Amino acid sequence: MNKQSSLSSTVAARIRAVVAAKRLTVSTVSGFLNISVDAVKRRLRGEVEFSLSQIEAFAEYTGYQPEAFLDPQFVLTSQEVAA
Repeated sequence: MNKQSSLSSTVAARIRAVVAAKRLTVSTVSGFLNISVDAVKRRLRGEVEFSLSQIEAFAEYTGYQPEAFLDPQFVLTSQEVAA
């Protein structure tokens, strides 16, 4: 398993939080990222880094700005928290 940078780990953790909050399936994420389910799982587990284009696609699908996943003040939107 590759050791991710602190920044990559932070991005993966935030993406996992959004996936959980929005109750997205790995299959759904796989579809809009255009990668296999196994590839999504590896990224969510932190074994492989998300690419910038994957972060952009995830942000677009979930309604976030891509840079939000890098923001030290990141918070889930109120819609997810209330769900």
